[in-house]
Amino acid sequence: MIEQIYQWVKNIAFYLILITAVMNVLPNNNYKKYVKLFTGMVLVLLVLSPITSLLKLNRTMDFTFMTSSFEQELNELDDQAESFENAQKSRLFTGYEEEVAKEIGEVVEQDGLYPVDIQVVMEEDESSEDYGSIRQIHITAAYSQKQAEGIYIEPVRIGTEEKEEYQPESMEEINIKNDLERFYNISASNINISIQR
Repeated sequence: MIEQIYQWVKNIAFYLILITAVMNVLPNNNYKKYVKLFTGMVLVLLVLSPITSLLKLNRTMDFTFMTSSFEQELNELDDQAESFENAQKSRLFTGYEEEVAKEIGEVVEQDGLYPVDIQVVMEEDESSEDYGSIRQIHITAAYSQKQAEGIYIEPVRIGTEEKEEYQPESMEEINIKNDLERFYNISASNINISIQR
């Protein structure tokens, strides 16, 4: 019994010396209050350790600690699973948008145009009735391969001021809109086509 008390006092003395050394080594006073709080809690556990061993509370404390740490790990795993699921959904939508853009490019080429840029906007709101459907399509196309590659340069006109007039939709635009409207079940008003002239 005296041996246990001696060991207990020795542990407390060693811990107090260690705390003093750590407190003196800390360069910034901002962290001292947090270190004091933590070391104070550990000191309380050290002081109460003989009482807890007499009352056999060690097992209860171990069980409580294990339970709380298990719950914390479970919460962290839930958070990781949710972030993984969100990343997976994002990759799925991106892949689907790319595939739809590729198919739209083929439709544009069938109408004799060259696709420059195709953007597909999906409904990503899970609470929406239209979740996963196509909301909008933005197409930029050109009449020639050079225009599509960005090599085409319009001729420079000096001294003539031309007002940009409203250009009615060309037959190609109407055909593309009709094809996409039927195939993707999307309103023609949500399909924007810009043809470089």
